[in-house]
Amino acid sequence: MFASEKQKSRSKEFADDEEIELGEISDEFDRYKKPIVIENMNSLEQLAKRWKRCSVNEMRAIGSLIVVLCFAVFYFLIETDGVENYAVVIDAGSTGSRVHVFRFKNMAGVNVLKDEVFKAIKPGLKAFALEPDVAAKTLEPLMQTAMENVPEKFRSSTPITLRATAGLRLLPEGAEAAERILEKSKALVGGYGFRMDDEYVSILDGTYEGAYGWIALNYLLRKLSGKTSVRDTVAVADLGGGSTQIMYATNNKGRAPTGYVLPLEGYDVYTKSFKGFGIMAARAKILKQNLDEGDRGWQSHPCAAKGFNGGCTEKCYGLEPTDSYAAIGRNEGANFEECVDAALAAMEKESDECEFEPCSFAGAWTTKRTMPLYGMSYFYERAQAAKAVKWPSSDTKAVKITPENYKEAGKKVCKVPVDQILKEFPDAEEDHFEYLCLDLAYIYALLTRGYGLSDNEELFLVDKINYKGKPVEAAWALGDAIAVMNTI
Repeated sequence: MFASEKQKSRSKEFADDEEIELGEISDEFDRYKKPIVIENMNSLEQLAKRWKRCSVNEMRAIGSLIVVLCFAVFYFLIETDGVENYAVVIDAGSTGSRVHVFRFKNMAGVNVLKDEVFKAIKPGLKAFALEPDVAAKTLEPLMQTAMENVPEKFRSSTPITLRATAGLRLLPEGAEAAERILEKSKALVGGYGFRMDDEYVSILDGTYEGAYGWIALNYLLRKLSGKTSVRDTVAVADLGGGSTQIMYATNNKGRAPTGYVLPLEGYDVYTKSFKGFGIMAARAKILKQNLDEGDRGWQSHPCAAKGFNGGCTEKCYGLEPTDSYAAIGRNEGANFEECVDAALAAMEKESDECEFEPCSFAGAWTTKRTMPLYGMSYFYERAQAAKAVKWPSSDTKAVKITPENYKEAGKKVCKVPVDQILKEFPDAEEDHFEYLCLDLAYIYALLTRGYGLSDNEELFLVDKINYKGKPVEAAWALGDAIAVMNTI
């Protein structure tokens, strides 16, 4: 599809040697573009003599212009040729549901992404755990978006996947309630005329959620050429409501226990999902740690803001159906360092025994990461809400941040009384602003203790990526679409 490395290096050699801009190449060529007429059979000899009389600079200018014209013709063919097709992915997450409508062009057997349409709604399916019909109906606005953006003639051949993630995996009402919601949702989505095979509907295993996220981000960053080395790919950490995942390519497959390394797009990728350690699920675990003495069920907590008084008394997300938690803020307010200790205690308490060393946390085997780490979802959202670093004006630019930045932002947030948080941090989520101190403490603990970053190691936060001039959501849904399209 693309020019060879030899062509690229030759073109660069012309430009670097003479420092000629493209406009100068055209001017240089215009001075020597007299027509060459072959008058008889002997004129080939004239042509050869004429070519020999050209200076080195003239030949380089002509050669460079030919390369430029070839690239222009290639770009024109890419943009105008190819078979158009679509894929639709519904991400039924823990805090809301989202639809992604992807438009591709098939170029010589390869699906090339052209653009994406994205829509999100709240709450998620889990909010209607005992009302499966009502839960399914919440997807109607998402299906309307799909209908508006996939032309009718393509719908019957357009695959649509419905993937529920940790929201249903961790549903306090149990697996049967989750299955009823999924069946009703499948029936509703299947009535819109898209292609829906049985395997397109599932409660997505956390491992595959992570794998698809790795594919999506490396695809958008153009790291899946097949010639990219392991070190030149990027690692991905995703933090959802119910689970967190970390994924990166490795050359250490031979030492990996079963289930830790998956073959993805020509690479061996370490993929680990931590069920119950998403930002909402971990919150419940943390608020059960390091409680001060007090009245039974209502004890002050170092993660709770001054003036906070709340918790969960039944069917708490991320906990067993019979578990609950409750806490009140101290008079002196929250304490970031003590809140980190509570987060670490929760991570340690929930950890299984380390069967295969080395381990990160929760008894999970790990292996060395050699490439930069990119963070998605709540890593991005909580840093933005807390003003952890200066935020770019464009949501397609990666944000550089360190665990130390999360720590310093957390210390500031933890000092703020609960009734002042939204005033000082207006980008905080209205439904969850009371927990901003706790969330930042947990992210700091997860990055350092869980994923092995030092306080000053940079990671890159992404929400959308500028792909061929258009913003595309950095999410596992694109990886799912690519995987499905490759099987059709």
